[in-house]
Amino acid sequence: MASWITLLLCILVLGLTSCAKRLYVKEGATPEQFEADRFDCEHKVVTMYGGYAQMGLGHAILARDDMDRCLRSKGYTEQLKQ
Repeated sequence: MASWITLLLCILVLGLTSCAKRLYVKEGATPEQFEADRFDCEHKVVTMYGGYAQMGLGHAILARDDMDRCLRSKGYTEQLKQ
């Protein structure tokens, strides 16, 4: 019973957080620079969790926050786009 509740809560959290798209901006950054920075952050995060094959639902939620922190460390700020 507890596992079903956990699963439903995870689905609810993903549903609520995926309604708005994340847009990262950095003054003076080109789209090419953003893609390079995003790729670097994604590579670091996925490597930290042992690769895509090792990532479960919980890791995916954590990885999103880790991506956010990585991009912020590179000078980007987040804007929500509806």
